[in-house]
Order: sequence, then structure tokens, then C-alpha cells
Amino acid sequence: MVKKVLKGDPVAFRTIISQTQGLVLHMIHKMIDNNEDIKDLSQDIYIKVYENLSGFKFNSKLSKWIGTITYNTCINYMSNICNIKKSRSRYVNGFFYFINTILHLL
Repeated sequence: MVKKVLKGDPVAFRTIISQTQGLVLHMIHKMIDNNEDIKDLSQDIYIKVYENLSGFKFNSKLSKWIGTITYNTCINYMSNICNIKKSRSRYVNGFFYFINTILHLL
């Protein structure tokens, strides 16, 4: 199937998606709780699969390779969410510090 996709067969890629979609969605659901993010991540994962398919080594199952991409994409997503929350927390703490400083000056 991979070789067909690499030769430009769009039906072959749809077949890969249909064969692995259950695995991908199951893995995302285990790690991510937001339904909108699950849809976005699923799309991102299959874009990565398509873009990197030429690098697939045939020494493992395609589903395992896609599972690894899914896992890494979810970990990166969660890391980015944590970084955003930390940034917001620093901003909010800085804002409250600024407000308290002004209030003490009044």
C-alpha cells in the first residue's frame, strides 16, 4: 500500500487511513480530552504520515510507525499546551503584581 501511495495513488492513502483510523483515534482519545483538538490532531497526524511516507522503513508494521507518529504528535501537543498555560500564568502573576504595586502607591 505504501508503494502505491508513493506512486501517487490517492485511493491507497485513503485505504491506509481507513485501516489505521481506529488506532489513531483510540490513542488520541487516551491522551487528549478535547473533541475539537482530537479532530485537529488526527488531521495533523495523517498530514505527517503522508509527508513522511517516503521515509518509512519496511522493517516494521505501518500501523506501528503511524502509532509512533500519533504518540509523538500528542506528546508535542500536550507540551505546547503546558507551555501556553505556564506563559499565561506568568502573565497573570505579573499583571497582578503590577496592579498590587499601583494600589500600594495610591
